[in-house]
Amino acid sequence: MCKSETHDYSASKVHGFKQQPADLASFGSLYPSICAACKVSSLQAACSYSKFVQAAQQSRGRLVFVLFCRDKDAQGQNWCPDCVTAEPIVRSELNSLPNGAVFIYCQIGDQAYWKDPNNEFRKNLKLTAVPTLLKYGTPQKLVEEECLNRELAHMLFTRLSFFFFSQSFI
Repeated sequence: MCKSETHDYSASKVHGFKQQPADLASFGSLYPSICAACKVSSLQAACSYSKFVQAAQQSRGRLVFVLFCRDKDAQGQNWCPDCVTAEPIVRSELNSLPNGAVFIYCQIGDQAYWKDPNNEFRKNLKLTAVPTLLKYGTPQKLVEEECLNRELAHMLFTRLSFFFFSQSFI
């Protein structure tokens, strides 16, 4: 289960750091792969809509990428099979993020909350499914099975003028 804190892991602060921060533990071995690249300015975890908004506001002026997944239980198990499959694929492409980018891993709540059509993620961010990987503030996103495609994740992270419209828009 994710802690509801966010931290700024600037490359200068994390270079050579061997342990994975506790707030990112729910994203598996994300941190060591980013540390090796030493170019992402911030890795953050959020476990509620308000924590997501706070993390996004703290990252103004920088490229922000967000992976929205469903919550994990106390044993760290995710009840969403697509999220389980997408996480290692997205994690493997994090070294492709542009210099200074921010990556936020956000858990959207339990199954009952997610199914509520009035939940804040659906209502305010127009999320229709999870997992969703998006470039915040743009229409560029990958939804559900699109997140399972390593090439699409790489393209989203590396092409600054890339406009990919999810099938959910078509």
